[in-house]
Amino acid sequence: MESRDAVELYDKIVVDIPSGVVCLIVSYPTGIEYTNQTGGYSCHHPSLEGFCVPLAPSMYSRARREWVSLQDELDKILGMESKYSGACWDGIDNEDADRLDALFEELDLGVVVDRNRLGDSEEAWVWVIVTRNTFCFYNLKPSVAGHLAVLTWENSD
Repeated sequence: MESRDAVELYDKIVVDIPSGVVCLIVSYPTGIEYTNQTGGYSCHHPSLEGFCVPLAPSMYSRARREWVSLQDELDKILGMESKYSGACWDGIDNEDADRLDALFEELDLGVVVDRNRLGDSEEAWVWVIVTRNTFCFYNLKPSVAGHLAVLTWENSD
């Protein structure tokens, strides 16, 4: 006979984020957990219960007046093209958070890095706080402003 823990484990719905998808996982009691390979070469697999909001692969930068690849921009800050070179698995620093916040503002994502979770953030898994409903959450009621979320994307490994 199976233990209760084993049954609960099998009853849980876990969705693996597909390669090439950038999304926000908003923490919310949905009964569905989302996971992704993260942390560069460390290949972590954290998960978060909530709902997933896929983001467009290209977003308009008001500052540059051009379309940019969100994946490429994130890789420049925490991925293979960054100071970490695929080894960002032990938290991020305030400099990283500042660069990410500037990118989020430039692309009007409506999120900021959660400065209390810098040690829990890594390549392809950054804890953020939703600051306002933007195009990502068009007409969503109730508002998700103030909710914790994770920005996740394709890991460099």
